[in-house]
Amino acid sequence: MMRDEKILQLRRKISEQLNSQIDRDYVLMGLPYYLNVGDILIWEGTRQYLQTVPHRCLNPGYRYREEGRIGDDTLILLQGGGNFGDLWRWVQDERLDILRRHPRNPAVLFPVSCWYEDAELMRRDAEELAGHPNLTICVRDQASYDRLTGHFRNRILLVPDMAFFIDPAPLRKRVASRSRGVLHVKRADK
Repeated sequence: MMRDEKILQLRRKISEQLNSQIDRDYVLMGLPYYLNVGDILIWEGTRQYLQTVPHRCLNPGYRYREEGRIGDDTLILLQGGGNFGDLWRWVQDERLDILRRHPRNPAVLFPVSCWYEDAELMRRDAEELAGHPNLTICVRDQASYDRLTGHFRNRILLVPDMAFFIDPAPLRKRVASRSRGVLHVKRADK
């Protein structure tokens, strides 16, 4: 099937871009403990991808209760999504706070989309993140890549959305067993 080949191609691209970045045991932080189906799918794709790497997740419950015990050499992985910038500022603030508490740790931000309405806030975020030299920011679209490479000094990678790493086979079984109707996704957010 053509669709399956495209998904496999995107999964290979994700692995090619990220495998070298995840070179040690890690903590996974900034997860979507809120109601956004898209971000939950991104989290599931991230979870499935991480099962393919040879390193261990040090916080398998995902809420890291003993964050103060994270060693300076531990890799910090941060959940991606459409939340880099000022559109969903509370998510960006949480991410910045994690990086402030761990300035010496290597960190990877999984693929995000970036949007700023406030140019001054973007400048301040770029300045703050430049102080975290071991941070790699992955973006999932060309516009975000252009925006970040134009204003941020961190390493920026263009990587497909992590939701593409979800194995579609179990989903197809569920779809095949149910009648085909109309699915309404009624978002109440931005």
